Amino acid sequence: DEAFCFYYQENLELLRELGARIIPFSPLRDEKLPEQTDGILLGGGYPELYAAELGENRSMREFIRRAAEEGMPILGECGGYLYLLEELEGEDGNMYPMAGVFSGSGKREERLRHFGYVTVQTGADSSYLKKGQQIRDGGSDGGQKASGRKKMACHAHQTSGDGRFSSSVLSLSPGVCRTVCQGVHGVRTEEEQAMKLEEAINQVKPASREAAEAARKRWDSIAKPLNGLGVLEEDIVRIAAAQGRAEVSLEKKAIAVMCADNGIVAEGVTQTGQEVTSIVAGNMGTGQSCVCLMAACAGAQVIPVDVGMAGEENLPGVLNRRVAAGTRNFRKEPAMTREQARLALEAGIWTAELFSKRGIRLAGSGEMGIGNTTTSSAVASVMLGLPPEEVTGRG
Repeated sequence: DEAFCFYYQENLELLRELGARIIPFSPLRDEKLPEQTDGILLGGGYPELYAAELGENRSMREFIRRAAEEGMPILGECGGYLYLLEELEGEDGNMYPMAGVFSGSGKREERLRHFGYVTVQTGADSSYLKKGQQIRDGGSDGGQKASGRKKMACHAHQTSGDGRFSSSVLSLSPGVCRTVCQGVHGVRTEEEQAMKLEEAINQVKPASREAAEAARKRWDSIAKPLNGLGVLEEDIVRIAAAQGRAEVSLEKKAIAVMCADNGIVAEGVTQTGQEVTSIVAGNMGTGQSCVCLMAACAGAQVIPVDVGMAGEENLPGVLNRRVAAGTRNFRKEPAMTREQARLALEAGIWTAELFSKRGIRLAGSGEMGIGNTTTSSAVASVMLGLPPEEVTGRG
């Protein structure tokens, strides 16, 4: 509405790509939040020009305050943050009541202060960011001007009883967008049961031969040599069979990277330690890894999932389906229990369900974990009945 009218379009588009359904509402005119609201984004704008009207809308103010108390994730940027305070000075110089999520008042000063782009660094963990994490062009616990000479405090964070509530003043980065969606999604999935292994097995069906044949005929009808596109043509036919239609959709693409650590690392099979797994996963979560850059060129998202990393849990942008803090050393004992293996498989099923709900039509999978090739070689050796030397390469 008029009071909160400044949003970065690319942020809204990224939130949609990550599975968020954006429902506009007006703190000025609406009496309550839209039905099925899971999180609130209050953008910048000019609430001080409409402070009287915002104050008069007591119903909406109370709805937002109660939502915060009940643990709903809320992100306030600039003017949106001012609305979350107890009161705000209007253009007429009077103070008007606001949502009251944070203690404090918003008042005008004679001149601009702390204006411009900053590099921010968090001073403590919050629902969206970890302590010490830096983001450009936003606001958080501590901001530093581009010149590097001036530092200021510019973030407020409050956690409700269940630890899922946070309101922040910052420009959304890809990593923050991911963690916002992850936090909102987590509110729902705690109450929903993910599909179990047996149920998923019963729903597995073969790829559509009819769609594959229709796609093949369609490509054969195009003015080109038969099978002239080689492997590319074969891949398109396979995708058509998987999607069940000859007209292949490549609009929404994503790669799930399942991240876990391997206990066999204790035997010195790798040149790096297990801590690298969490570092790489964290970089993927914030969109800074090389695989994210390559995927972006193809218009695909990279979504890391913690299935069993040994390092820090709940990294920003990394979905948490942790079964255990790494496997055990299989040279000395079983790497996993049967139940852990089942839970790991169900983590993959949960991820596939999530992709489906987000409208992703083309999905790929990968994995990250120091020592993973040793584990893979051991599994291949047993499953194929071949000696380890034949299934293990040089690196």
